[in-house]
Amino acid sequence: MPAQPRGSRIVPSATVVPVTISDSVTLIELGAGRRITLQAFGSRVWALLGDHPTLPVLLERLRRDGGRPEQIAEDVTRLVAYWRQRGAIEWR
Repeated sequence: MPAQPRGSRIVPSATVVPVTISDSVTLIELGAGRRITLQAFGSRVWALLGDHPTLPVLLERLRRDGGRPEQIAEDVTRLVAYWRQRGAIEWR
């Protein structure tokens, strides 16, 4: 998986609909019918994509919530790569 292009923004795909039931968020990819169920951390990250942040901006927002910066960066990088591979996000 190639790295996010420098300066590009993380944008939820237009074909993905987030569905919230209780405290659980599921991303439904309309074209392929795939589902991605998010845990608490994934739901928090997804909620921060509303204004299409760059990866550094997203990481900074999450660091404010607390936690080890290195672990946050590793987890977010892995999550964003997975979402990109599954078609849930795009880079613009």
